[in-house]
Amino acid sequence: MCVTMLEEKTYGVFDIIDSSNGITIKDLIDNLNRKYSRTFFFNAHVSLDDLIETNVLIGRLKIDNDYIYITERGKQYLSTLK
Repeated sequence: MCVTMLEEKTYGVFDIIDSSNGITIKDLIDNLNRKYSRTFFFNAHVSLDDLIETNVLIGRLKIDNDYIYITERGKQYLSTLK
C-alpha cells in the first residue's frame, strides 16, 4: 500500500514497466504523461531520472540496450506497494 508520495510515484513507474515487460525511456514518459496528464506527477524534488537511477542502483530495475526492465526484487517491491 502506497503511503508516501515517493512510493506512489515509484508504484506508477514500476506498474507501467512491469505491464510492458521492458520499455524505453521515451515510451515510459509518454505513458506517464497519458496516465497522469491532470496531475503534477514529477517535480524538482523527485525527478524521473533520479527515481530510475536509484532503483537501478538498489537492484529493482535494470537497463539493457535503452530498455528498462523490472527485476524480481522490483516485482517483490511492487507487490508491497499495491
